[in-house]
Amino acid sequence: MSLLDIKKAHKKDVCNLLKNEEIAVVGPSDKPASMLRVYSHGGLIGRLAVGNHGDSHLLDKSYYLDKNGENKTTYLSEKESADLLAITNNSEKTGTQKLLSEEYLKLAIEASKNKGKKQTDSEDMSVRERDIQTKIVRKYMSGDKWIVVDMEFSPSDAWNIGKGKPDFIVYDFDRKELGIIELKYNNENANNLGKHYEDFMNVYNNPIPFNREIARRVINYMVPCGLINEEVGEKIREGIGTVEKPKSTKVWFGFLFIVNPLEVENGLKGAKNLVKDYLKGEDGNIITPIDECRFLYRESIDSLSEKGLCYEDMYSYEDFKRHTVDEE
Repeated sequence: MSLLDIKKAHKKDVCNLLKNEEIAVVGPSDKPASMLRVYSHGGLIGRLAVGNHGDSHLLDKSYYLDKNGENKTTYLSEKESADLLAITNNSEKTGTQKLLSEEYLKLAIEASKNKGKKQTDSEDMSVRERDIQTKIVRKYMSGDKWIVVDMEFSPSDAWNIGKGKPDFIVYDFDRKELGIIELKYNNENANNLGKHYEDFMNVYNNPIPFNREIARRVINYMVPCGLINEEVGEKIREGIGTVEKPKSTKVWFGFLFIVNPLEVENGLKGAKNLVKDYLKGEDGNIITPIDECRFLYRESIDSLSEKGLCYEDMYSYEDFKRHTVDEE
């Protein structure tokens, strides 16, 4: 069986995983290079092997075992931790069989969900940023103007495009370009905006390695495994090229602020202040963003279907400063 046939044979596995609304599946990272990543509530709960070597990986044991190898009850009950360990250690099943099993997924999702929550002053539990990230990937991997094609992108040192780990990679159909998106939820964890901008600029000034790697993930894996249909894959190939012949198509980037108005007052004003206060270089000087750096404020994930993560829908820095909630 050819490598392409092996990947196509996993379409059913991917389809079965996606029947669970708490799961999002994206292409492989650079290491291991042939395993689809399976996320739930912001956590990486497994890697599905779709190449011709290696077995699937499961949830990191730090979720349910402490440093001494004892059951940890931080995210699961003692019984649940023991059950998850038993599934993991079952030598009669392959990693792929374990990953796809209902028993494993139920426990792994629960552990990831619990780890992804944080205690607030009111002792209610609110989802963290990466949980929102997973939901966006799940909801917007298809569309007419833009789609998500990757999340938690980790660049290799060999690509010479910086150390940043963007939250999303999107494809903009009108511009035929990739966009790199950094998410900030409820205006938290924004003191690194300047560092993200500088990392983005490394890709902007050297887009070929980035286009090549996304082409590998999307065209070589996500399309044959059924995550993205062949027609869309062809459009992406037209825009950024292939692994063998990547194009020098420019990459734009943007900051997405999603703020729940029931939890945070004056969210848009707060987002603007964060940009003003933290979009600075290592020298402390204020950065004046290029036009290819875009900004968007939304109050829910669903509203991204109205104004979303494409260049046209997002604002330039100057327009974002003038933007009002009434325009939403």
